[in-house]
Order: sequence, then structure tokens, then C-alpha cells
Amino acid sequence: MRHAAQTTTFRYYVKVVLENQRNAVADFERSVMKRRAKRRSKAEPNR
Repeated sequence: MRHAAQTTTFRYYVKVVLENQRNAVADFERSVMKRRAKRRSKAEPNR
């Protein structure tokens, strides 16, 4: 980012990266859980 000190870049941008990683993991988990729920509902007989 061409800041004079690496700590400046670290201070401002690492937080954003970590938040984006958490959001990506949460989105992935939600999509996996949706797929599991669909598979379970198809596998269970209608009552």
C-alpha cells in the first residue's frame, strides 16, 4: 500500500481481511448446512 511504515498498513488492513475471512467462512457454513438439510428432507419418507 506504500505506507511509510509497515505497521500503518497492518493496523488498517489486517482487520478488514480478518472480517472478510470470518464472513466467508460463515457464508460457506450456511451453504453447507442448507445442502445437508435438503439431503435429509429428501431421504426422510413423507409422514
